Amino acid sequence: MKPSHHLMLGSVAGVATVPILGPYSGVFVAASFLIDSDHYLSYVWRNRLRDFSLKRAINFNRRLVSMVKVTPFLGLDVFHTIEALLVVYILALILGHQFFHAIAWGMTFHIALDMAYLLKRGIIFKRAHSLLEYLVRRRHMLNRGQQPWEPFHSILSEMGIGKANTKD
Repeated sequence: MKPSHHLMLGSVAGVATVPILGPYSGVFVAASFLIDSDHYLSYVWRNRLRDFSLKRAINFNRRLVSMVKVTPFLGLDVFHTIEALLVVYILALILGHQFFHAIAWGMTFHIALDMAYLLKRGIIFKRAHSLLEYLVRRRHMLNRGQQPWEPFHSILSEMGIGKANTKD
């Protein structure tokens, strides 16, 4: 799903949360949008900190989306994992502050939108939804002779940025 769609839908949902979250509904909107910053961090990590261009990161991720159906692929977006969500929920429970509840609900809203989008496109299992799941599935791919980093490496090479980080 495009970031602009997340921002638009998150804003509409944020307005709906005003009676519950009050001024923290803005935090809900921000969290439902900023969670996608892990896509940028993934790009920077995979190019071994050689390129920090947001424009090229967006291009990189668009190219990944077009390739996921035709190649063995396993993506990991760390802020989209159950573990990241649990950390925020635990903080919300321990600290009891509406700020963290708003972040948790914004993240949950975003992840739900992503899952619906991935399901509709038939690629819901191209992304790991947990760090543990990623490690297990990555090992399984390696045992079958597949290289989970290959799609990333290929796109970075096409973009002239160089080799990807081969150790996910």
